Amino acid sequence: MSATVSTEWPLVGRDEVVERIDRFVSGEPERGLVFAGKAGVGKTRLRREVVARAEGHGHHVIQVAATAASSTVPLGVFAPHLRLPEGQSPAPSELLRAAHRSLALAAGSKRLLLSVDDAHLLDPLSAQLVHQAGLAEPHSVVVTLRSGEPTPDPVVALWKDGLCDRVDTPPLGEAAMRELLAASLPGAEDEIQ
Repeated sequence: MSATVSTEWPLVGRDEVVERIDRFVSGEPERGLVFAGKAGVGKTRLRREVVARAEGHGHHVIQVAATAASSTVPLGVFAPHLRLPEGQSPAPSELLRAAHRSLALAAGSKRLLLSVDDAHLLDPLSAQLVHQAGLAEPHSVVVTLRSGEPTPDPVVALWKDGLCDRVDTPPLGEAAMRELLAASLPGAEDEIQ
């Protein structure tokens, strides 16, 4: 049997989450979404759906993916997106203000959506920048994080302070997995038991 595999997994078994995404992208009322769950449950897929829909609504999206390596460099994950002062190393507070200004300038007149994958791996300054973006209207944030991992306090504050809606993302159930495989592997419906 020859089948073509889709490059983007369809969204199945997540109807309630998709409704939340639609409300968020249309501006109701949260300034952010936090997708939390175990590795491999689909958090990144949901984040990408938010990004695609936000871009369709005219948002300026900046996407980053935190890693263990970037967690040792202040603002390292954001480096490609920032214009920071050259020369002397500014104090962290000045660096943070400059980074925030840089992101706002990049968005221009559009609403900024800051999209962060694996936010539990952010360095402290990057985590604070994400928190500030969650505070600053009309900016918004969407982040993923792995449940059970140590997470920087500013990221935790996103949902603890009511800035973002935390969406705990469980694994898909058996019926949804069958639907996902059938939708992703055309012609495989008969072979999926």
